[in-house]
Amino acid sequence: TGLLALIFSFSRASWLAFVVSLITLLIVFLVKKNLSAFKRLLILTFFSLILAGIIFVPFSDLFTGRLQASGRLEEKSLNERQAQVYEASDLLNQNWLFGVGLGNYTQKLRENDETKKAYWQYQPVHNSFLLLLSETGIFSLLFFLAILIALSRDKRKAEYFWPIILMLLILLTFDHWLISLPFGTLFLFFVLGLI
Repeated sequence: TGLLALIFSFSRASWLAFVVSLITLLIVFLVKKNLSAFKRLLILTFFSLILAGIIFVPFSDLFTGRLQASGRLEEKSLNERQAQVYEASDLLNQNWLFGVGLGNYTQKLRENDETKKAYWQYQPVHNSFLLLLSETGIFSLLFFLAILIALSRDKRKAEYFWPIILMLLILLTFDHWLISLPFGTLFLFFVLGLI
């Protein structure tokens, strides 16, 4: 059911994170010569591809549009994400040291916008690093990066460390929910705690 949820999320960032993590885990098992785990993961990957293929056939137009980013809504989404990066950079020019305050990102966007659209039309930037920097400043971003670096230097890390870290980095780079939503923050630090 987890694979079905991932497929039907239609989240390109999640798909990319899954594929990169899976390939990385296969490489880690090969390098560490853990052939039994490698074979089990290869079998699981094979059946996952079969399931994905079965799902893809009846919904091919939806998946093709999402993967090619060629539809009207896909182009709108990409344009909005580019605009969000520019909005974040404008906020950072004024507040790079301490940020605009935790949870104040969209409110500050509305204050700076001359057109004053409805509140629901303002979204956080779809990059957790930029969002963290914009809301809480350079020191919190450096502290968060220091945590990630400290985890990567830990000699006790298990085989699953790099696949999980790469998955998190991809999700942090292409979305904001790991920083902006309470469940996302719990999930992020739960996974970092497990590492």
